[in-house]
Amino acid sequence: MGEPELPEPETASSLDELVVRLRLLKVLCGDRPYSAIAKAVNDAWRRDGKPPCEWTTRSTVAGYFALGRRRLDEELLVSIVRALHPDADYVRRWRRVLRGIRGSSALAAPVAARLGLPDPPPETFERDAPLRRLMALVRERDA
Repeated sequence: MGEPELPEPETASSLDELVVRLRLLKVLCGDRPYSAIAKAVNDAWRRDGKPPCEWTTRSTVAGYFALGRRRLDEELLVSIVRALHPDADYVRRWRRVLRGIRGSSALAAPVAARLGLPDPPPETFERDAPLRRLMALVRERDA
């Protein structure tokens, strides 16, 4: 019996579906604890020169395996996938799919649009009156 087949990120069409595949990847790759995944992510970020104030925590990593998320940070998701399965092509596929899902979400987001021009300013609003008074004072002074 060979190695288990890795989940295909391309079959996900929503964040929840991507999270389901991430959960499956975690199980298939040894079901490491969230703390071990966070440590692997932080070790990689340290090697890449990322400052400690930007490192992740166990609870943040665990949150990436929870359904119902509205967004996933691309860098952290890719780092989690890399910690679970370091194949560069496989990791790139996850990045590409997340970008596609985010793009689709942005396109499907409701857009508020106003039809027509804004209402005109009230009649009492006169922008040029103070300028005319100032110019009259200058002409009086110079006369």
